[in-house]
Amino acid sequence: MSSAFSGTPHLDLEHEVVFSRRRLQSRIQAMADDITGHYDGRELTVIGLLNGAVPFVCDLARAIDLTVRLDFLAISRFDGSPGGEARFLKDLDDDIEGRHVLLADNIVDTGLNLHFVCTQLLERQPASLQVAVLLARPELRLARLPVRYTGFEVSEEFLVGYGLDYRGFYRNLPYIARCQVECEEEDRHGRFRMIPLADSA
Repeated sequence: MSSAFSGTPHLDLEHEVVFSRRRLQSRIQAMADDITGHYDGRELTVIGLLNGAVPFVCDLARAIDLTVRLDFLAISRFDGSPGGEARFLKDLDDDIEGRHVLLADNIVDTGLNLHFVCTQLLERQPASLQVAVLLARPELRLARLPVRYTGFEVSEEFLVGYGLDYRGFYRNLPYIARCQVECEEEDRHGRFRMIPLADSA
């Protein structure tokens, strides 16, 4: 089923859900239990990457049975290329020296963004640094990362929801869905179509 929509992007995802709200929350709770056991009563600083990681990081932090300090970073690449330089658009609010740090993101593919962030954070001398990601595409990995906790492995299919977006939309969906994007030549109203895949997960 396809639809044309002028203005806000629209797609029909009713039969294209890959990870339901219940499945996401169940897996996040399992990850949180592992994290709680690993840090064994120690205080933990959880750092999320804006904007996509917000739903995952907030749910993960709530599920961790420890004293948690929550902070956020935002980064940008100067030229948009995979190897391009990066910089912080938003830095941490608190010092992490001597603290146990868990960096959390919603998805990792090449790992170049996370590698940059990990390198910068390690220079601040935390007591430890580990990475938790909700989704991973290991076949695309170009950088070595200390990923200790992974929710699900996924392919290169286009996903939206639960922090993943299309043109800035759909981050607020409580589930993750896959779709095939087909952009028409945009008219002066910015019309385009998004066509979900035929098969369901």
